[in-house]
Amino acid sequence: MTLVTANVREFGCLKGLDWEDRARYVIMLTEVTRKIRWTHFFAILIALLLALPATISAQSLVDSLTPDSIVTQTQIRSLLESSDPRDQAWGGWFAGRAKLPEMIPLLEQIVTQRLPNANDQANYAALGTVLDALIQSDAHVSPDLLLSVYRAGRPSEALILLARQGKAADAVLLKIAEVDNAAEWFLAANLLWEHRTAGFQALLLHKAPITVSITVFDSTTQRPRAPAVGDPGPPPRGAVDPRFPPFPYYRLSRDAIPRAAILSGGPIRIYFRRDIFESRQPAPRIEEIRVEDRLRYVAAAAPIATNLISNLRRTVQWQGSEAWAAELKAISQDVLDQYKKVIEQLVAGDLLTLDEAKAFSAPKLNFNLIDQRGLKTPTLKLPQ
Repeated sequence: MTLVTANVREFGCLKGLDWEDRARYVIMLTEVTRKIRWTHFFAILIALLLALPATISAQSLVDSLTPDSIVTQTQIRSLLESSDPRDQAWGGWFAGRAKLPEMIPLLEQIVTQRLPNANDQANYAALGTVLDALIQSDAHVSPDLLLSVYRAGRPSEALILLARQGKAADAVLLKIAEVDNAAEWFLAANLLWEHRTAGFQALLLHKAPITVSITVFDSTTQRPRAPAVGDPGPPPRGAVDPRFPPFPYYRLSRDAIPRAAILSGGPIRIYFRRDIFESRQPAPRIEEIRVEDRLRYVAAAAPIATNLISNLRRTVQWQGSEAWAAELKAISQDVLDQYKKVIEQLVAGDLLTLDEAKAFSAPKLNFNLIDQRGLKTPTLKLPQ
């Protein structure tokens, strides 16, 4: 009663009431205040709970998922809308399996979000399944975004999606064709050749310096045979991480490998195959594109270039220094004449502008001499 009495005395408005009435009044105010505080507390709690269900749902769901789990479209969306790349990776896995076009905008947002740190393990997993979902959903993605995907170490997925864009992707494909990158380069070249893209033939010629390879032999040696090309084999496997779904892996190839489907026709056919691995795969190899390969695309547009290609590899039997000098001069003139005809045919076909043609009017010939003579004297000399 002492505490109540002390508190009651602070209320001047209670003057005129006896002590019992004053005490009852204070107790009533205390109860009202307590109820108001609890109301505020519950209001705040309810607001927090309303903000958390999507996160709690996605978190509890992802911990129980397996690649074969049955999930609803609502659950897929919840996983994709999560800020956790692990959730997004699982969402991409199931979105690809279900082929849901309505998820495409959300999938594109995740690609944009995860590209800046694409090599992080979690981001790598999210990008892999989300790009796979875009491919499986037959999505049409912005070419500029796909160029970023290409440069982030996902060339196969980027080019498979670019192949669906038609001529709208030509500007990006030209940038890709500037850099050697094995089968990916050939796919970009096929598309540019098919579209008759302005600037493509000039790019090919600029990247294809004319080099004549001459093998010299004599009566003590035989004509050389072309070296065999081996199969690089499958990529090595990485460590398995059970937190993430399987890793979709797209492989482009110039060979009709087992289970592969043709992706692009053209001077060099390109096939693709989709595999599922339990672990992250290494980045694709970077291979130099040969001059002969570039010239095959020139020849597909200007057939006269076929003669030029066939004459870039020569074999000459050594018959003395004078005969060698005459043979070398004849080869040089023959190659230059054929090159000039190629330029003329490209201009006539509107595949090379007159300004572009001027840059190739006086090409410099390079020579690669392979001396297979039994006696390598005198030294083989090149024209001055």
